[in-house]
Amino acid sequence: MTDFSALDSAAANNWVDGYLEVIGGQAEAPSNDVLARLMRQQLTTIRFENITSILRRNAHRNEPVPAPDPDAMLDAWRRRAGGGVCYELSAMFERLLRALGYRSRLVLGQISIPGGHQAIVVTLDDGEFLVDVGSGSPLFEPIPLDRVTEVRRAGLGFRFHPGENATEWVQDRWIDDQWTPHCRYDLRPISTELRSSAYQHHHTPGASWVIDLPRIVGCDDANVYRLIGTEYTHFTTEAKRSEHVPDISTFARLTVDPFGLPQLPVAAAFRAQAELAASVIAG
Repeated sequence: MTDFSALDSAAANNWVDGYLEVIGGQAEAPSNDVLARLMRQQLTTIRFENITSILRRNAHRNEPVPAPDPDAMLDAWRRRAGGGVCYELSAMFERLLRALGYRSRLVLGQISIPGGHQAIVVTLDDGEFLVDVGSGSPLFEPIPLDRVTEVRRAGLGFRFHPGENATEWVQDRWIDDQWTPHCRYDLRPISTELRSSAYQHHHTPGASWVIDLPRIVGCDDANVYRLIGTEYTHFTTEAKRSEHVPDISTFARLTVDPFGLPQLPVAAAFRAQAELAASVIAG
């Protein structure tokens, strides 16, 4: 995969400055409070979306998909033409954190498939913390890895706790009035080879939702917005409201408001997703 670690050139410094400009952040000495502020700025600015993943896979049908390019991704963010899924979002944010002086590393998680999720572990003076900016969830604060933590926001509930062994951490979600396991994080360092293999599996037709129905998720302090295929859902503390999305033009309209992505290539992604689905059937 792309080496996201190279940050010693003037171009890389410009990338960091550009990143902070896009999310409205600033360079400050590492701390828990500063990290939480950066997380909030990241999550409320950059959308979780698989439109670009679908187009990437369709453009490289018979070969491995190219690794994400940090410069191209930042340019898309600046133009409001894309966001990313966990592999792109976490890698970008972790690169930013290291450039700002944080001790951080990428880790893998399992939601539906092994290695199907990617997050970050950050080491601060007061301990280790899980940073998950790759799902569109309103997780605006670092999660301490020494105690059970609950987060409730926009009518949604998240609980983080130790797993079955010392290298595992678990995220539960509050669903139907009970905690349900959602993601198991493997806190061990991961190799470039393992990340690359999992990234390619993400882009395998029929193996992952990443190149299935087009989707976008966004959040702020009071709302979570989710658009998947023909269903749009708005979560707030007071209620959950869903509505049918009858056509691509309605989907495209929603990408502008509430998601703020006027340049997202929606029509092209729907065509590409249909072609990919047909290739799975033709098999």
